[in-house]
Amino acid sequence: MGLLLGDILDQMESVVDGDTQPKLSLYSAHDSSVEVFLSMFGIWDQLWPKYAAYILFELFDVNGALYVRVVYNGEQMSLPDCLDTPEWQACTFNKFTAMAQSLIPTTEQCSAQCRI
Repeated sequence: MGLLLGDILDQMESVVDGDTQPKLSLYSAHDSSVEVFLSMFGIWDQLWPKYAAYILFELFDVNGALYVRVVYNGEQMSLPDCLDTPEWQACTFNKFTAMAQSLIPTTEQCSAQCRI
């Protein structure tokens, strides 16, 4: 799942660097993959994801500051050490990037695990 997170982060960084395409990316996965993503970020509620469950990673700008919001089945999720207000929960882009990079395996780690 770390490699998929790496792809998502790469797309966000591309937008931050000025590339506006794509505006939306969709990935399909099994319920077990949804659970792993929630667990990686420490937001799994210990309930198995329902049929058609989804996770949305949203990059947005507020007065020139970039934020990432995580939405699970329509509910904004509060990530550890991130902003929580009555209106929204989000991480600064830099904080989300640091969090995500700690979860993305290196090429060497992938090779070792897959014995490539």
